[in-house]
Amino acid sequence: MQLSPRIKYWLKKNNYLYAHLLLQLVLSVFACIVLSGPLYSSKLLCNDTMGHYHNFHNTLYALNHFQEFVRWNPNHNMGFPMYYFSTLRVNNFNPAYLVIAYLMWAVGLLGIGVSTIYPIYVLYFGLISPLLFSFSIYFLARQILTHPKALLFVVITSSFSPPTLLILTDIGVTENATYGIFFAAAYLHFLNHPSKRSLLLLALTIAIMANTLCLPSLVWNIFFVPLFIITIYMIRDNSNLLACKICLKGIPLTIWVLVGLAIALPLSTFIATYIQGVGSIETKMAGGTYNLADLKSGNPLELLL
Repeated sequence: MQLSPRIKYWLKKNNYLYAHLLLQLVLSVFACIVLSGPLYSSKLLCNDTMGHYHNFHNTLYALNHFQEFVRWNPNHNMGFPMYYFSTLRVNNFNPAYLVIAYLMWAVGLLGIGVSTIYPIYVLYFGLISPLLFSFSIYFLARQILTHPKALLFVVITSSFSPPTLLILTDIGVTENATYGIFFAAAYLHFLNHPSKRSLLLLALTIAIMANTLCLPSLVWNIFFVPLFIITIYMIRDNSNLLACKICLKGIPLTIWVLVGLAIALPLSTFIATYIQGVGSIETKMAGGTYNLADLKSGNPLELLL
């Protein structure tokens, strides 16, 4: 079967960018069928992927049926405020999850009730999260490698790499690391091609990292991001330094304010929730007990304390 010249041109465009992304998608779908298919048919999960399901299910069910986020989980420790999990433990504010949540909310507004959440969950941790991780690795590799065969090797290996397998048992760590790697790719892209567009892309990745800050960030991003910046600073030449400074000075003050708000607002939510629940989210919750005095806003028994 011969491909048309237009399709061949499209596949080869930008150093085979679209061909690589298409192959990445095909391999991720294949990996989802092979690795997550048995989990779907058997309905057996393990470790944190099983532990996170109640939060995923309850949140999407509430958005679909009641058009609001779930605030309280009566099934955990005889009742626990869900926003502690949503903000600190798994963070429901990452872009992929928000898209799914918005779709469930929109479908609910149309009067279509979705009662089976498990297939969506398997699709989320079996395909969407690994695919985003593979994309982050690929875009980072494009800032370092140029040969199409080297990039092809990255595409194939990232589709079946240990982090993608880790998602099957612990969705939080790999998913959170994805946005740190996207930041690394955007950071190198700005240094290699300084422009307002690449700077805004870098600011966007920083805002997303701030928005997805949660407990798994302590496993990867909190170490990777500063070490990556320091390493690049030490090994990189200063050939584009002047162009980067000129680009930074050319950004209007309004844009800087908007970027600052996009970073500060999610961080303020995280910090406020952390300060309020610091004594109960991990230490006491892990032991199966907690002190009701630690739970203030969101506790329906607050008037009785």
